[in-house]
Amino acid sequence: MISDFEVLGIFDILVNGVLVHSRKCDSHDYGQPGHKLLHNNGDRQMAVWVAIEAALSSAKRVCPDTAKEYTFAEYSEAFSKEYSQQKLDGYWSHCMKPSQQTTSSDRDQATVIIRHSSGTNVKLSEDMIRSWFHSPLLAIDTISDDSSTWNFEIAVNGVLVHSRNRLYQGVLHEDEWDQQNLVWKAIRGVLDVDAYAGA
Repeated sequence: MISDFEVLGIFDILVNGVLVHSRKCDSHDYGQPGHKLLHNNGDRQMAVWVAIEAALSSAKRVCPDTAKEYTFAEYSEAFSKEYSQQKLDGYWSHCMKPSQQTTSSDRDQATVIIRHSSGTNVKLSEDMIRSWFHSPLLAIDTISDDSSTWNFEIAVNGVLVHSRNRLYQGVLHEDEWDQQNLVWKAIRGVLDVDAYAGA
């Protein structure tokens, strides 16, 4: 289950407080250019699905037997030799409770993870993001992943908002303004309003 999943009217979709879709309304100065109603836009449906999938895979739950926190991948790895996948799925869904470790100050911090296969692109994109926000609440981590030359993904607080490999977007600093703006809005929405510049 995704904590803090919101659909605000017909305009915004937030996953764990991170903006992943903002419908552009023709009659109002609001929304993300290029975003339409979700039901008739396969690319945006995929982007929202990938964001939810990333949030689910990074969410932690507490095992009542061990009192330890696990992501689903960690939990499956720890107990796969003892239990079938069906039993693990059922226990995860019905017995393990979502972690309550997130504090209100954690919700105001934006942790941006850039997974990449090229050092040049990641540095230019990281510099772009840092130029948008001058805040001690912004942390940017980069992870080198050479499993594919197409690897270039950006997640904000565990929610995937940009992916070259899965969503066929470019590297951020070369991508279209609409996509750069969505990443900016996703980060800005997590940070406290006083913690960013250029609003």
